[in-house]
Amino acid sequence: MHNESVRRLLLGYYLATLLFVALDVGLQINVRLAFLDAAPGWRTAYYAVCLAFAAAIQWRPDLSTFIGAVEGLVTMVSLILSVAPRAMMLGDNLGRPLDLETMVNFLISGFFAYVSWWRGMAALRRRFR
Repeated sequence: MHNESVRRLLLGYYLATLLFVALDVGLQINVRLAFLDAAPGWRTAYYAVCLAFAAAIQWRPDLSTFIGAVEGLVTMVSLILSVAPRAMMLGDNLGRPLDLETMVNFLISGFFAYVSWWRGMAALRRRFR
């Protein structure tokens, strides 16, 4: 995927935070940050950071690789730590299956986290060749 296409995809994803906030606040459907369901203050802060990322990518496209890679890594780790125990039914999560919101969150956020991370690593490989 061409760098400009990936940048636009990431920008669109971060701008879609407005839609995710509307779903979360208006309809109580949290498909963007299911791993922060129990921490509404952190969820609000994460939404604000995602919107700041959209502004930064628009204002300084050269930062999009760094922003995407860092946010992608944070999102992937958060998703793994929140979803893996439930998916494997370990400990206190035994008998608590994954709900639809969590699965949709994992697919949406996981995809964009992967794209962000991949793009960041590709940029680093090019820089050090």
